[in-house]
Amino acid sequence: MSEKEKFEINRKKGLKASKTKGKEVEKEAAQRMLVSKHMGKYFPALKEMTSDLGEDEETEYRKIREYFISKTEWYEKERLNEEGKEKGTLQRQIYAATVNSSSRIWYGVNKKPRGYDENLDLFFAVEGDLKRLVRFIPGRHGNWLIKKVRGGVRVEQDENDPVKFKIAGRQSEDASFDSLRATMLDFKTHMRANYLPVTARFLIKNYPDECAWDDISKEIEMLNNFYEPTKTGRLVTAMEMVSEQQRRENYFGITCFDENGDQTGSTTKVSKCSLLGNLTEEQLDELKEICGRLIAFHHCREMA
Repeated sequence: MSEKEKFEINRKKGLKASKTKGKEVEKEAAQRMLVSKHMGKYFPALKEMTSDLGEDEETEYRKIREYFISKTEWYEKERLNEEGKEKGTLQRQIYAATVNSSSRIWYGVNKKPRGYDENLDLFFAVEGDLKRLVRFIPGRHGNWLIKKVRGGVRVEQDENDPVKFKIAGRQSEDASFDSLRATMLDFKTHMRANYLPVTARFLIKNYPDECAWDDISKEIEMLNNFYEPTKTGRLVTAMEMVSEQQRRENYFGITCFDENGDQTGSTTKVSKCSLLGNLTEEQLDELKEICGRLIAFHHCREMA
């Protein structure tokens, strides 16, 4: 089989896989929109439930679901299917109402910076465990904010709180130099492609500006066009890796934004990216050098 024929086979596989992945992304985006749309109906019921909880009384999704079935007239009729299974919004509504849940920023009013709101900040996850929810009491469980970082938002506890509590889930952070350096140096041990260091280096060179994904993709293509494309297509794979690192341990400090400037994890909505953090010129130079070494390492390994 010729190289041209191999390329064409991989291209067709990539198109097919890309369509499948696209459907999954669209489904996730639809779920988030549905949660945001119905928050006004769920949250009053959740608030009423929390008012019945003792200060140290723990609850979790199953108990909350039972409460909704027994105490509301609409939930069982509107939100359960014929088999009695939840249609996928209650659990997300709970996350959106939990002050130390990192994923709450994907829903409704939590997408914008704000302070405490008694109608929206209802639960606290004990030890960062979303299966151990208690009624949120400001002060006792810390003071929590949805804080603006450059171009996006994140869940954060007030820096003046004497006791620090765990955040439930992984979140994109306003990256410090030490954390970025450590992540980048460790990345070589499980590096499968050079898309993250290429993207990070491009953002470092343009720091602190936001960069259009179209410009980043050209850089990725230029440094990879002599390799065979991935099953989903090179730029589709790159977009997935860049957007997913926001919620994973290999966080490169890259944050993705949609056309409206809101932080996004949806691969179909990414319009721009930027590198978060307050970094000096010396620190940027060191990070750029590390990214350059990672890119060179990948090329040497692929050519061996």
